[in-house]
Amino acid sequence: MYNINITLEMPKYIKLSGKISAYLATCITYHASVSPTMPLCHLPYHCVTYHEYVTYYDASFFTCSAGYSQGGIISRGIVESLDHNITTFISLSSPQAGQYGDDFLRLIFPQYIKETAYEVFYSRVGQRISVANYWNDPHHQDLYYKYSNYLPYLNNEISGSQKSEYLKNFMKLKKLVLIGGPDDGVITPWQSSHFGYFDKDENVTEMRDQVFYQKDLFGLRTLDKAGKIKIYEVAGVYHTDWHHNVSVIKDCILPWLD
Repeated sequence: MYNINITLEMPKYIKLSGKISAYLATCITYHASVSPTMPLCHLPYHCVTYHEYVTYYDASFFTCSAGYSQGGIISRGIVESLDHNITTFISLSSPQAGQYGDDFLRLIFPQYIKETAYEVFYSRVGQRISVANYWNDPHHQDLYYKYSNYLPYLNNEISGSQKSEYLKNFMKLKKLVLIGGPDDGVITPWQSSHFGYFDKDENVTEMRDQVFYQKDLFGLRTLDKAGKIKIYEVAGVYHTDWHHNVSVIKDCILPWLD
């Protein structure tokens, strides 16, 4: 039987167990939502800027971590940042390689379009917005690496004092489960849920052709070569339906909780 930490998109679904401070519980609950006001880079487990808060989270309690949508990259931050006993990480429709699309953007910032969002997101002020921390504009990669305070660090694409720790902790996983599908309608490209992403011409490049995979920057290639990655492509599921879909839960999640 697994002890499982579930990080979902909306605060009302958050379930946290183990020794955890009220401060950290508040941060994880708030940041698990699509919040327009608080940045992911200010989550305490993100060691680059808030290393002193890591001790508040007892990662040794959990053996399985599951994250939905933005909660998936939050959960990945926990997996990489902490010395843990997590063996299975389930990422459910989460933008693991980033986000670049109008449909999602208009949900929270109807005045912006994807082509110009970088002007706001790639700034010190813009990085106070959660989506900006994983907004990966394929046409402005120099600004992405200069300003983004979260995703490029998780990808180990930016050198830092925690780089070797992120690699070591991620490779402790025995199974990485990636779930997504072409009818998601929010995660853009939807292949980001499988670590695929746009190239500079907005053609989708699959996981194994990504630089962070080929250079094995955080251990993704190592897990793949060891047969520890399971990828599910599920059609006909809209983004807000993933964690309610009985077939998805039964066929793609429950088998990994035995």
